[in-house]
Amino acid sequence: MKYYSKIIAALTAIALAVSSPASFAYNKLYHTYSSTSALAPGVTLTQEQRMTDSGWFNVNLVTIDLTNPSVKSTVLLPEYISQKATLMDLAKSEDDVVAAINGDFFDTQGQSTLGMVVKDGEYITSSIHDDRFYTYLQLNDGRSYIAKVLGESTKLTNDGFSLDITYKNKPYLQYDRAIVFDRNWGNASIGNTNSESVIEMVVVDDTIVSIALDPSPQKIPEDGYIVSAVGTLIPQIHSNFKVGDKVTLKEGGFISHLDQAIGGGAKILTDGVPETDFSLNISGRHPRSALGFSQDNTKLFLATIDGRHGDFTGMTQTELAYLMAEAGAYNAINLDGGGSSEMVTKSLGETNLEIINHPSDGTERRIHNGIGIKNIGEKGGLDQILIETSQERYFTGSSIDLSLKGIDKNYHPVALSAEALEIEAFGIDHKIVDGEVIPLEEGTITIHVKQGTASGQITTEVIGKPVRISVYPQTARLMPGESLNISLTGYDKNGFSAPLKVKDVDILQSGVNGALVNSQYTVTEAGSGYVRFSLGEANAFMSLGVGENAEPLYDFESDLGSFVSYPENVTGSYALTNFARSGEFGGTLQYDFKKDSATRAAYVKFGEEGLSLPENTKKIGLWVFGDYANSHWLRGKVTDTTGKVHTIDFTKNVNWSGWKKVEASLPVGYEFKSLNRLYLVETDPAIRDAGVVVFDDLEAVVTAAPPENLNATSDSAYQFQTLTPDSEDLVIEMKEENKQAESEAKSDDSENTTIESPSPAITSTIELSGNRLVKTLNETTEVLSVNNDGRFISRTNPVEGWNSILNFVPQEATQDVIVMMSDAYSFKNNFDKKLFEDKFNQLRTDLGKRVIIVSPGKSDTLDVINGLWYVTYKKDDHTELLFDFDGDIPQVEKVTFLCFDE
Repeated sequence: MKYYSKIIAALTAIALAVSSPASFAYNKLYHTYSSTSALAPGVTLTQEQRMTDSGWFNVNLVTIDLTNPSVKSTVLLPEYISQKATLMDLAKSEDDVVAAINGDFFDTQGQSTLGMVVKDGEYITSSIHDDRFYTYLQLNDGRSYIAKVLGESTKLTNDGFSLDITYKNKPYLQYDRAIVFDRNWGNASIGNTNSESVIEMVVVDDTIVSIALDPSPQKIPEDGYIVSAVGTLIPQIHSNFKVGDKVTLKEGGFISHLDQAIGGGAKILTDGVPETDFSLNISGRHPRSALGFSQDNTKLFLATIDGRHGDFTGMTQTELAYLMAEAGAYNAINLDGGGSSEMVTKSLGETNLEIINHPSDGTERRIHNGIGIKNIGEKGGLDQILIETSQERYFTGSSIDLSLKGIDKNYHPVALSAEALEIEAFGIDHKIVDGEVIPLEEGTITIHVKQGTASGQITTEVIGKPVRISVYPQTARLMPGESLNISLTGYDKNGFSAPLKVKDVDILQSGVNGALVNSQYTVTEAGSGYVRFSLGEANAFMSLGVGENAEPLYDFESDLGSFVSYPENVTGSYALTNFARSGEFGGTLQYDFKKDSATRAAYVKFGEEGLSLPENTKKIGLWVFGDYANSHWLRGKVTDTTGKVHTIDFTKNVNWSGWKKVEASLPVGYEFKSLNRLYLVETDPAIRDAGVVVFDDLEAVVTAAPPENLNATSDSAYQFQTLTPDSEDLVIEMKEENKQAESEAKSDDSENTTIESPSPAITSTIELSGNRLVKTLNETTEVLSVNNDGRFISRTNPVEGWNSILNFVPQEATQDVIVMMSDAYSFKNNFDKKLFEDKFNQLRTDLGKRVIIVSPGKSDTLDVINGLWYVTYKKDDHTELLFDFDGDIPQVEKVTFLCFDE
């Protein structure tokens, strides 16, 4: 017995939630997508997308074991600290960097970082001594600190005088300051480009070689430095230093204990406790970068948080502090964020770094420094083979492409030898052809690759033959010799997809001819037809139009034109005359350009709307009689579908005798709707003449149309059907739908109350009604509290809806779950969509329930995609949907009913 369930078209929306909220520090955590991979010995990368009550966070966290001898952290710098470079360029400038993050805040006007920098024990630049900004300090003995550096106690001394040095390699020459510039700053000093008078001492090998007032910028010596000073320090230097003096530049004693130092913003985590009063409060949600270290100084943590992004909201400093504490940090500092926030890493076996977060500017920002993690382990021979596949799953008969990389025992890349590789596979029937594994049945297959004593293996899913295929593009217009790239996708019976290789399918051409090399199809001759791609019983069609066709546009046998001139003193006329190339009439344009020397034009205007152009017009052809046209320029005016007017050129000179055909190409990238004018124009002031030109047989040159009667999509698409229920089914439906009415107006007629019927299959339905989530199981209704703003989880209005929905578990008797949505199936956030689909696929995989998602749309469609059935219907006020769930494929009928006004 079939069971049918009616769903009224005014369907209501659904909101989903995930498993019970867990404690995510400062935020309520609903769900996490997480993966962790190794980058080097003792270095791991964790990438997480977290859905919280504040929105989705995208977290990239690198954890470094500082006790591992193969690992070293270092400050990354451009060639000169006064310059900027992208983080990628900073990381690529040094060998063996496997991870890097942006560093200090910087002065966008002053070519300077705000914090102190020490790189590999070398003191590069001082702090600006602002107590809002903290500095990360890593000592030579491995201990780490986050501290305010408010002075480096640097002094320049000779036998009798000591000069306080305010900064090193900072450009702020003002307020009685003395600043040391060495080659870490750049090639030249500031000199007389400063806003106030400056004195400069050049020191080479600890000896003053020159002292000058307001010199031009001077070359900074390789083996020395320049001391620049302003204000009251100028007379002090004149009085106490002279050329030839031996001097000593003494730095604060603590600097000698530093291996690395880099500035940042506020300290956000102190001894495991998030700060509540930040020294530098950057409020709001933004992309963030942070550095932290463990209580025992054995681990370093680098983190970025994406923000200002369509899918991801940024974090507050407080949230960032809790995140770093959760990661294992005991103390942490907020690094520069916003558009500067960036992380790059190098995957195992790779030789190139890649950006793994989403810089909010859409591109890399140029910065002054970063923090890099280097793999300094000894390089050796091949130890492991890493295997990746480009797809999650493969069809039987489709070759499995393998990406192979080699690494040594310290995870450095090692080149593989294709000739020495041995490949074998286990688990299901297969064959190996030219080094490619081709599965012959569905299931899981394990592929093992070996070279010498090194090996690796991977297991992947094989899903059987596709039941349908899609091709992209589905239709195209080309000229002979042009090419297009083709991609094929196969779908199994559950709607799971996998790319197909062109070489694995059978190809048939009809009406067109072309050559297919790899995935590029090149047409060789004009025609109109299709290419069929087949694998087993599944087919996909690509329809093509190749070449050009000329379509008549205007034959000048009816009077459609009028004369217009520019400027007004240009005289002339336009009329149909008994002089033609074909037919009875031609369009005759007379002009007089004698009265003016400016640019002059004589037009034929084809009404207010112009002559309509066929779709896909690429050129316009025109026959012109040129005996008396005097070599003027022939042009036209066309209008595109947005209303923009374009000028086209037929010929620079109408300089022939008799009739000649000319063509004007239309601008590429537009669709055109009309030809509005033809005209002769003269721009040379020396040419003043009068004449006549005759037009005939305008035509539009269009690219050949693909076949109109060919379905370019899969030939296995599911369709709505007409259902034929028996009378008992209908009675059941009437009793179910009209139970209340029957109770209120109960009849003595026993026929309507004694029909016996088997119990129908149980269907669980989920819908959102207003702000209530309604779960319906037969006659039992449970109401759960939920808010919905069309997005399921709002960044501005945190809700519990995800938690409620994703805790939904249908009863054991339930066979099918229907999800009804009031709006079109769409999500503003890609991870909302992923989580929504993952939840319902979990019902399918873990509980064996079939899930049907019903939503209004532009047409009536039925499809299965990645395990879920989707029903889309064109919505109106007088339709309902009828379902039959008995078979493997749900059957759907859309029923229209009459509605009468009272």
